[in-house]
Amino acid sequence: MRGRPRFSRPMVVDWMYGGLPFRKRMEIMQTISRAGCVAILILSTPWLCSENRFFFDDETVPAGATGQEFVLRADNDISLYGFSFGVNYDQTAMTITAVTMAGTDAATVDFFDGRIDTVQGLVGYGCVTDLNAPINKLIPAGTNRTLARLTADIIGAAGTSSQLVLESVPTNPDPKRPVKNVMTTDQGRSVIPSLHAGTITIEDRTPVITSITDNAGLAGQVFTVAGDFFGEPGLAVEVCSAAASFVLEEGGAAISVTAPDCGVVGVAEVKVCTIRGCDSDPQGFTYGQKEIDFIRGDSNADDDVDISDGVTILIYLFLGGITTECLDAFDADDKGGVDLTDAVYVFNFLFTGGPDIPLPYPLAGKDPTPGDSLKCLARP
Repeated sequence: MRGRPRFSRPMVVDWMYGGLPFRKRMEIMQTISRAGCVAILILSTPWLCSENRFFFDDETVPAGATGQEFVLRADNDISLYGFSFGVNYDQTAMTITAVTMAGTDAATVDFFDGRIDTVQGLVGYGCVTDLNAPINKLIPAGTNRTLARLTADIIGAAGTSSQLVLESVPTNPDPKRPVKNVMTTDQGRSVIPSLHAGTITIEDRTPVITSITDNAGLAGQVFTVAGDFFGEPGLAVEVCSAAASFVLEEGGAAISVTAPDCGVVGVAEVKVCTIRGCDSDPQGFTYGQKEIDFIRGDSNADDDVDISDGVTILIYLFLGGITTECLDAFDADDKGGVDLTDAVYVFNFLFTGGPDIPLPYPLAGKDPTPGDSLKCLARP
């Protein structure tokens, strides 16, 4: 056995190699050691090892976003005393503005520094967990460890995609010493992880209005705007160019909007905006005319009910020449229409002891039975 290297990790036995030459055995064992794997021997079952890797998640981001974060993650079956990483990114798709360890598993390390090259689209950083004895600050073995946060402004066009590629990058002031992707054990051994790029898809998240319902009535009416991408920051709603109060419904696909008092009658534009842009519907909300107070039976609008009101109803019905926007006042019996019986009702009320005129009477007020088609929108 003299001259054969002794390996403390992984522990393997000679017969496991099936009679391979010593030099070949040593090459295999050194490769395993560099990968940081642990060999497990269970009878004749082949030894297994977990993968050490650096990776970014695939993500979809909004066009024009600022301060977008991408997290460098790691799976490691060894405790990390240090690590370094290099990233190559498309500088026409994004601009990396900062690299930080805040909120990651490396948040309390003693050394974390590097460089960002926004011209070439490169990032290179190194980390050492502990600079003082005793060395006891380590990033323990685990999966989905978070090592660094890259903050970016998205400048690429919607509908395009890019990648954060992990590779050696020449961000060191001495280009002969590129920053490599390396894990370092607490024994100072380098472990080369596998590297997995993250695909970044850029999409247009400008608000899109797909439908508006219950969108006719008066100021104060609550209506619903349905659509896409309402959950982006800076949500605001306007109706007839006036700010409207609203509630974003759970899930972000609909907004309950309260129609503001715009002082208009008819169709008004509804606009929904976020920091990503705006969408509008010129037929968004239809304002009706507000009904006013009236006295039932007071067809000539002189604030009293007398014989002239019955006559005015007859002239309206049979002679013409009278127009009105308060047919509710002509509906003396409150049956939802205007005909001869309304004039007769007034005469009976005045001269034969007929039934009382329904509300609103004798004081002006709103129609307590608003279900019919008659309105009082204006009086002469």
